Amino acid sequence: MKRLALSLTFVLSGFICSSLWAQGETSTSKAYLYIFLEEECPMCQYYSLTLRALHDKYAKEGISFTGLFPFSDSRTDKIQAFKEKYQFPFELKLDENQALARLFEAQITPEVVLTNAEGEIIYRGRIDNAYDRPGRRRRVITKHELEDALDDVLAGRDPEISRTQAVGCFISFQKP
Repeated sequence: MKRLALSLTFVLSGFICSSLWAQGETSTSKAYLYIFLEEECPMCQYYSLTLRALHDKYAKEGISFTGLFPFSDSRTDKIQAFKEKYQFPFELKLDENQALARLFEAQITPEVVLTNAEGEIIYRGRIDNAYDRPGRRRRVITKHELEDALDDVLAGRDPEISRTQAVGCFISFQKP
């Protein structure tokens, strides 16, 4: 875990400038949530409402949110249009060279990675169980793993569930 935290600090320095922790300074954030998204993915579009609601609830409690776009055809103008259309209240950034997708081993969009203030991954996977497979949405959502993990962080506990399988659009990785 320590190695990942050091690598994360290195990768994030200058990449996500809104994170003071990433620049080696003291931050008031209790945790950092990275959401891997793709502007054309219908599931990412569907989750915009959920992500906005989670941001409204948890950002004021010290959880930092950042949306990351790891696809080679993502461009800053397309990301900005996506942000405006779906009214994301947090920063959306291009994941240059898929650096963070590789570091966090993200495979799917939407997929979330939650780290504690030290940069250790404490939850990775899906937002909830709205989808059991791409294109098939449940009528009733019965599990809210990301929200549960965020509640655990605010209560000073490690999340009860630290890993789930994300469902969505596969990230196609470029050769390094």
